[in-house]
Amino acid sequence: AAAAISPTRRPPVPLPSPGFSPPTFALAVEGVAREALPEMRVCRAELNNRNAIVALTRAVSQGAATGQTGHLDVSCVDVEVIDAALDRAAALGLETAEASQMAETARVVRSVRAALKSKDWSALESALVAAQGRVIADIVADEIRVAQDELDNRAVLLELQDALGRGRAQGETGRLYTGSIELRPLEEAIDLATRLGCRTPEARHMLFSAKVCLRLRHALLSGDFKEAQLTLEAIRGKPLATVALSEVRTVQDEVDNWAVVS
Repeated sequence: AAAAISPTRRPPVPLPSPGFSPPTFALAVEGVAREALPEMRVCRAELNNRNAIVALTRAVSQGAATGQTGHLDVSCVDVEVIDAALDRAAALGLETAEASQMAETARVVRSVRAALKSKDWSALESALVAAQGRVIADIVADEIRVAQDELDNRAVLLELQDALGRGRAQGETGRLYTGSIELRPLEEAIDLATRLGCRTPEARHMLFSAKVCLRLRHALLSGDFKEAQLTLEAIRGKPLATVALSEVRTVQDEVDNWAVVS
């Protein structure tokens, strides 16, 4: 005969000790037990902090200028996406150093983009100088570098063009007045271009022209027409910046005249 199977006996549930009160709930307000509220607040703060970082990171990862130095396309520059991310981050709260750094990064990038978009070079210079004294996220390093290269390229072109446009010899062929020749502006512009670097064909072209004119000015000041002639022969057929052409022609005419009368 089959053995009888006894029902499984469960251990008795212990009765609550005297003075015990069950946890109270505030479902309508928090949806969790009051005892869990501190932990839930910590979790909520952590989530908000991460969401703020994500929003800021996403904003600075899009909307940058595109193209090559000297020919940047700023039509795609977006500052509104950064404004929206900063507003959202402020609402969520910046609870950690990482979140604060991303917010600072976003503000720097916004300043850079706004200046580039409006072609406000003074504002761009101020934004980049300010960025040098701040700890910003590596994610925007390329965008900051592109902006700095654009600013440097513009500075090089402007300084070289300005120096080439003044300080040359005056007068007619055979009667050139060399007292008007200036060397320092060209020397300083060439030094700046060498220091910052020429990252575009236009800048390299302008720097070459400036070096040619500086050499010709030295030759005229010292009355060394042979040196001027050698310089002109060395650059024959090579393109020069438009701003330098009239000065080179003037020296060429003077050298030709010297060759005839000497």
